[in-house]
Amino acid sequence: MSMKLVELISVGNEVLDGRVINTNHHSISEQLQQHGFELTYTVTCDDTHHSIITSIQIALQRSRVCIITGGLGPTNDDNTLQALADATGVSLVHSDERFQHIQSIYERKKKPMPKSNKKQALIPENAQSITNPVGTAMGVLITKNDAVIICLPGVPKECSAMMKEFVIPYLVQTFNPQEKPIVRTFKSILPESKLADILAPLFPIPKSCQIAYQTFLTENHIRVTGDSKYSEEFQQLCTQISERCGHSILAEGKDTISGTLIKKCVDKSVTLSLAESCTGGLLSSVITAESGASQIFKESIVCYSNSSKMNRLNVSQAMLDTHGAVSEPVAKQLAESIREQSKTSIGVGITGVAGPNGGTKDKPVGTVFVAIATAENTASYELHLSGDRQSIQIRTCGTILTELHQVVDKIKPLKS
Repeated sequence: MSMKLVELISVGNEVLDGRVINTNHHSISEQLQQHGFELTYTVTCDDTHHSIITSIQIALQRSRVCIITGGLGPTNDDNTLQALADATGVSLVHSDERFQHIQSIYERKKKPMPKSNKKQALIPENAQSITNPVGTAMGVLITKNDAVIICLPGVPKECSAMMKEFVIPYLVQTFNPQEKPIVRTFKSILPESKLADILAPLFPIPKSCQIAYQTFLTENHIRVTGDSKYSEEFQQLCTQISERCGHSILAEGKDTISGTLIKKCVDKSVTLSLAESCTGGLLSSVITAESGASQIFKESIVCYSNSSKMNRLNVSQAMLDTHGAVSEPVAKQLAESIREQSKTSIGVGITGVAGPNGGTKDKPVGTVFVAIATAENTASYELHLSGDRQSIQIRTCGTILTELHQVVDKIKPLKS
């Protein structure tokens, strides 16, 4: 079993009131689980000294390891280290190591160090500094009785790097967890509710396994975790999930659905171009975020206005007058024109009403027409999606990625 009683305290008004999404929670939890540690408690508190010290005091009563993120900066609302010193009964002292670290960063930038940054050279007595490879705020490790308290910056890239380079190796060496969990992740664009219905007959699952659902932009993930002592039960469950979900599983593990699509296209020398209206370039962004996209992705036009559709992609005024911009004929014309102009294997046309305004009785918000053109034919799809503007755009992109997987699967590879 994984080691329990690891607690996370996230400090910051911006996290507490929702201005900033707490991505550190996800990153820290994921890294801990991969190495046999289980995050048991998580607390979010404001920037005040009272809230931070109270959170630390509670953590010391119930957790072996407490990780704190945020509040290590140079401003007046960065109170984590003072609260930590008070909670552990020590004073803050100046650290030459920390001061030189900050100074070296500004010297590399050829900028003078602001006076406020001197605050970041302070550290609780008898504490250990944790090197920050990408920022000025160094971390802190201090022990209190049998507990270990680790403070990290709230900036996600800094926090993640310090977890990977210092915190995880330290925890593994110090606590030596005996068993690491087995994890397998299946990725689909089907809604969580649909995936849950598909897998419902598998319950109750073995007590040594867990199934959790996660959503990431266009993807919904089925994360299966098992105890390594019962690997046979875990493997059987994963096989059942794979069989029941079938072709709706488009990627696994660290692979993404768009990344897997790119690999398929590369293997078959398939190229892709897009004409996006209501998605405003989102699908292009999702695809080009993947390494290797340049091998298959040739061009994208965000044809948002009618004039763009007409001038760039040969949509006629007569077609717009007869069918409207949000229509199957326009989507087909967009797909065929972008494919012809870009000289790609596949062209995709997207037009729709993302909302919250612009809907009509015949074409309400969430009506989207998609066309995928190949050398053989042009297939079209009419979607009726619900949710806010962003949800409709994301779900449109997810649906198209699924259809593209099926289209590419049917294309025969070029003879070598």
